Amino acid sequence: MYFLELYLKAGAYDKAKPHLQILEQETLEHLNFYFSLSESDRTGNGSFEQDLSIAMSTMQGMMSLVEQADDETYLKELESKFGAYNAIMKN
Repeated sequence: MYFLELYLKAGAYDKAKPHLQILEQETLEHLNFYFSLSESDRTGNGSFEQDLSIAMSTMQGMMSLVEQADDETYLKELESKFGAYNAIMKN
């Protein structure tokens, strides 16, 4: 995310966006996997809890970055794809 933020600060969002799209797909795959597991496998000792937390943070970071870039179309697309997971974060 750091380099994507640097692209945005440098006014080169167009260079960051393809990387955001790749990160979007990877993050979505991870979240789909983590939430396909039972609650006990997602949380607790020996679980994927930390990995899930990183994926959720990545999702939020991407959405924040796209919002800062004023890319409303892509933000709506992300909100649609990550909607269920984003709702979980807010609870």
